[in-house]
Amino acid sequence: MKEYDYQWIKYRVIGYLIILALLLAVIVLTAYTANLSAIEARKLYEESEEALKAIVERSRTLEELVLNLTLQYAAIALFGYLPLIGFFFITYITYQAGVKLAAYAIVQGVDRLAFILYSLSDVSSLLELAAFSLVATESLFVGRAVLKGRSTRRLELPFSLMVLVLSLSLLALASCIEASLLMP
Repeated sequence: MKEYDYQWIKYRVIGYLIILALLLAVIVLTAYTANLSAIEARKLYEESEEALKAIVERSRTLEELVLNLTLQYAAIALFGYLPLIGFFFITYITYQAGVKLAAYAIVQGVDRLAFILYSLSDVSSLLELAAFSLVATESLFVGRAVLKGRSTRRLELPFSLMVLVLSLSLLALASCIEASLLMP
């Protein structure tokens, strides 16, 4: 590798860490400060539970549930990979996750901060957050490469596709963990 390749990778890793911290802050701040009434929280909670129940009921086996969850995550990740637009999409998805965490905390009558920490201590949640931060960062770097020119695209796109495969693998692992917890 040439010298500039090392700098390029260093900036990318710093970008991953910054985006990971940003997405974590979005979830925590949204969940902690979301202004939901008890009725709104109950409605959002019931909608989320119904959607999750529909996915579980549609799956007859654990393998089908893993596949259904993985396909949902893959669709989000692939849309999030779109240059520049994907970053905002992933940020919005993270914001929605924070609102749902707030709704769950309100409906269950627990302290929001304790519920946030409990939810983020789950391994599958951390894997999802890491994978989506990789995708959001790649969205920004791919957008930069497209805008910058041909030589940059030739160097960065193969690496970016490897990171996309890594994030999809992390999401598949998170799906396996979640499915094992959800399947009766």
